[in-house]
Amino acid sequence: MSFLYIERQNAKAVIAIEDKRILLMLNNRDEQALTATTAKYGVLCRSVALEILGNDQDAEECINDALLTIWNAIPPAQPENYRAYLLKILRNIALDKYK
Repeated sequence: MSFLYIERQNAKAVIAIEDKRILLMLNNRDEQALTATTAKYGVLCRSVALEILGNDQDAEECINDALLTIWNAIPPAQPENYRAYLLKILRNIALDKYK
């Protein structure tokens, strides 16, 4: 087994732990979960929203709407993959805005 493979596995474990911690914070209604989400996925969210909308202000509004949706959905929702859950919500909001 190569060192690179081990490093990738460790990175995946760290990411999974961080997402679980964010989900725990959301379940405890800790507003820092939104800050952690923005710190971890803000750049990715911005690029997805910009790709769909092509406008900075609209992209920023979609990101804020997605964070509010996440705040209102968790709990009771308990996504297995927080990143995918966040991006799906963001994409749907951006597509609705595009229409």
